[in-house]
Amino acid sequence: MIACELDESGHNVIVTFTVGDWVLDGEQLCVVGDFNDWQAGQINFEPRSTGRWQATAVLQGGRSYRFRYLRSDGTWLNDEAAHGYADNEHGGQDSILNLTETGPGDPPG
Repeated sequence: MIACELDESGHNVIVTFTVGDWVLDGEQLCVVGDFNDWQAGQINFEPRSTGRWQATAVLQGGRSYRFRYLRSDGTWLNDEAAHGYADNEHGGQDSILNLTETGPGDPPG
């Protein structure tokens, strides 16, 4: 699940990524994408009392981003709730997070 909401300034979008325990399968999980130069360990999933795991990123609205999840065992995963998918240069697909219609005065997408 992906939830998006504008921050107080109305210029950035707070994006919350949520996954179930089964995705981790005993491994650590992080979000990587073009918004953080695909660097692991910067946006990590943390456990919540609901039994689910969440990671949060603050991103600029008005554009789309490519992202994936990376487990500590090297397994790459896409989000089933992504706004779309695009082929990548490694023969796989990236998840798409579309924030093009999110900006000052617009509802989060």
